[in-house]
Amino acid sequence: MNRLDVVDTGRRRRWSDGEKERIVLESMAGPRQISATARRHGIARSQLLAWRRALLVEPIATPSGFIPMLVTPETDQREDACQATRQTAPLTP
Repeated sequence: MNRLDVVDTGRRRRWSDGEKERIVLESMAGPRQISATARRHGIARSQLLAWRRALLVEPIATPSGFIPMLVTPETDQREDACQATRQTAPLTP
């Protein structure tokens, strides 16, 4: 019979949000970087993918590209300009 040794790895590692973000950004640095990055930091590839999904789902603090807009009724300036043009421009047949 063979002897089986159980190695206690200790408690789970706790990653701060900053560390997670840094690792995720590292994994996005180039193509095919997920597995290599996970191995380098000693985490499972699936864990890194979960962190990536979580980071992409969270709302980003940067503006979305939309700007607030206020719609107001048209002013009479356009109509005044049209009337002035009609009054001064001679009609040509």
